[in-house]
Amino acid sequence: MRLVMTLLVRDEQELLAANLDYHLRQGVDFVLVSDHGSTDATPDILAGYVNRGLARVLPVEGEAKDQGTWVTRMARLAAAEHEADWVLNNDADEFWWPLAGTLKDMLGLIPPRYGQLAVPRHNFIARAGAGPFWERMVIREARSQNLVGRELEPNAIHRGHPEVVVELGNHWVRAPGLAPAPALPLIEVFHFPIRTWEQFEHKVAREGHGLLALRDRDPDVGRDALTLYELHRRGDLADYFAQSILDEQRIEAGVARGELVLDRRLERFLSAEGEATDTGPQLVAVSRLAGEAFALAEKLAGSEEALGDTQRRLDEVSRKLQALRDSRLVRLTAPLRTAYYRARRKRS
Repeated sequence: MRLVMTLLVRDEQELLAANLDYHLRQGVDFVLVSDHGSTDATPDILAGYVNRGLARVLPVEGEAKDQGTWVTRMARLAAAEHEADWVLNNDADEFWWPLAGTLKDMLGLIPPRYGQLAVPRHNFIARAGAGPFWERMVIREARSQNLVGRELEPNAIHRGHPEVVVELGNHWVRAPGLAPAPALPLIEVFHFPIRTWEQFEHKVAREGHGLLALRDRDPDVGRDALTLYELHRRGDLADYFAQSILDEQRIEAGVARGELVLDRRLERFLSAEGEATDTGPQLVAVSRLAGEAFALAEKLAGSEEALGDTQRRLDEVSRKLQALRDSRLVRLTAPLRTAYYRARRKRS
């Protein structure tokens, strides 16, 4: 199996190397990167991976953030030129975590009939302090929501396809033959959107400007980012950031209520030298349970298909019965109708 990751970046020097190193350790073979005019050390960091044969950089220009078009191009190139069996469309602040083993181990459990898997995301909470973000940010929301209070949109990982379309945000993909797999928790995404004030303010201003410059943009596209951009424009973004930084008292209360979760998995992985994911008994157990779950899904799909066939056959028989009824009614009532019309002619 060959796993290719796509990545859209702009001024990501703070966490870019951590993201690339992590996913390469988790089974990614190659990375396609679209760099949207980075002015920090991002191009230099990427050059190191290009020189090692691990990445290819595709510069993109212009003020508009045309994410859907750029990621779709990378996803298609992954299939057409880089022989990707699976494609992971990623952002620099997202880390894809396998339930056991590596990402490849989990993708290998998905039967061939399925072409994509929806992967849930979890927002990690910003915390004050020095050091790398993955050391400080070990508290996440139990159920992450977007800014309008709905469940945080998942991301989609998909089989390589030269005609795939990736929607803006990497949340949904479509292409012939990419049937969605059952929503099993084989993979999840750790999301670190707010890390420092400098990073957050720069990101909000950059993304808001880029989205507003995007022509023919659907109103729902970039809704959360533009909501934050409006706060920035009004001068209220600093207050929003301050509310996002939780002190220990608020964290303890959130954990006690079940709203927050202590999650050190990424911290342990990035602080370790070797491969940190379990490839032993846990992987065996996950493989067995996933096999059972997919078999049940196949059976359910077969039942639904059989039910559909039965319904179609019933409808067909019903139509035939109705046609027979109508034809029989016409035949049996023919003498009566003949007599009726003769009587009318005599009266007239």
